[in-house]
Amino acid sequence: MLAQLRDNENAARRYFLKLRWPNYQRACPRCGSREFSWVRAHTRRACTRCRFEYGEFTWTWIGASRLPFACWVKVVDGFVRGLTTSGIHIKDGLRQPTVWNCMRTIRLAIEAGARRPITLDEIKSLEAGDQAERSKYAEFRGSLTRHHGVKEAEWPHYYHEFEFKKRTGKADMFEEVVKLLVRPKGRILGEGRLETDEG
Repeated sequence: MLAQLRDNENAARRYFLKLRWPNYQRACPRCGSREFSWVRAHTRRACTRCRFEYGEFTWTWIGASRLPFACWVKVVDGFVRGLTTSGIHIKDGLRQPTVWNCMRTIRLAIEAGARRPITLDEIKSLEAGDQAERSKYAEFRGSLTRHHGVKEAEWPHYYHEFEFKKRTGKADMFEEVVKLLVRPKGRILGEGRLETDEG
């Protein structure tokens, strides 16, 4: 299946759509209404309740991306395999800045999906903990050897990636990453306020 998604843009887009809208029933990301009218030559929907215009992936992590879905498949596949930005760039022929931006988006989506964000001080405190914590810290530090030039301030992003990969089996990690990417970031309330998952 993965080979087909990598080589077929329509199949890749259908896969992302299926995970974004499991029941195929689109709803307004602002008010939740399923009533809409088509606008912009049937490329966007306009909610009949609140008049908000939206697309298939509005307010998701990849909502503003213009990268083809087949390219996202290649980046997510590389992420799951533990490849570096340079590795994906060389293997799939994608521009390195493009891959870097995609990888950062994946890490931000993983961090947002975590139960709570971790601070740099908390990560460093693992070094002075008991044997289990020190082992965890050593394993985490070892995982960073794959990412040359990672600044200390960016460790929390990689820590959540490290935890995510430990929790998620390789068999379904690809799907779990895509689910995070197509997950709504939040919903706009009154006066332009964004409702996050934390409320």
